Amino acid sequence: MAVARKNRTKNANGKPKRVKKKNKQRNKIFCNWLVQEFSLDFLRNSGGVLDVAGGQGEVSFILKNVFKIPATIIDPRDRIDYSKFVCKLNAGNYHNTRNEGSVNDIKVRYPDHIKLFFTPVLWECVNNEEQTCDPNNYEKEYSAFLQHKATPEYDQKKYFEQIENKAKSCWNPKTLLSSAPSATQSNEGNESANLDLEYVSKLLQNFGCIIGMHPDQATEAIVDYALLQGKPFAVVPCCVCSKQFTKRTHDGETVKTYEHLVSHIQTKHPDIRVATLPFEGKNTVLYHHGTSSGVIQVGQNLICE
Repeated sequence: MAVARKNRTKNANGKPKRVKKKNKQRNKIFCNWLVQEFSLDFLRNSGGVLDVAGGQGEVSFILKNVFKIPATIIDPRDRIDYSKFVCKLNAGNYHNTRNEGSVNDIKVRYPDHIKLFFTPVLWECVNNEEQTCDPNNYEKEYSAFLQHKATPEYDQKKYFEQIENKAKSCWNPKTLLSSAPSATQSNEGNESANLDLEYVSKLLQNFGCIIGMHPDQATEAIVDYALLQGKPFAVVPCCVCSKQFTKRTHDGETVKTYEHLVSHIQTKHPDIRVATLPFEGKNTVLYHHGTSSGVIQVGQNLICE
């Protein structure tokens, strides 16, 4: 019997099967937590939520349809298939009595979608800012950008076009293009094909809160930009991505473990808090209530001045 149980844990190639985590509700749980922590009033009226690396779209979809919170996805994914989320919405799976302020109506609203990578290269280009981050914490692209920006040949608009083109060319269209319902097809959200530099700049300055559910390579960028802008953030880290960030260190050692990544992020500001969300898998959320003058801390919630 013991041998049979052991065999069931391996695939056809003899390698151990990946144990599936019970976290199908993680996006709904995260959205409920955001409303409880930052308050519905703040999230609705502070300028909207930036959902970084939210490629599957469910977090922003829930925020916009269940809580009527403005949400914009920043992710280079070409198209997002919302069809299964629409089915869940129509079936009432997202609504329950514990959802503070949830509104159950039949009109489907799609999040805006900005098809870009979220890195210091993006915000320093569109906001025309000086160096804001430590290049050791990012990929080589950031160092190359800083060097190029210091030369007379640097042109903001041309470089922004390069950022757009990189996002457009990063996905395999055969696997990620979808004919399923999307923001474009519904004429609801802004499924941006031709981005405007000024629009992106305003978006990156006027948002209310920035979030990331398992944003992988964008985890540190979310935290750095939120602290730079003095805005609230909440991020649930997942992959460490040590091969991409080879110079990122914690206590003198390269960040290679999940625990080191969490500790590394915590060192960025003394008021960064940690909570555990009730689902299996990577469920640690790091968050901060912001430091800008437009945000006041009231217990565990936020309100606008």
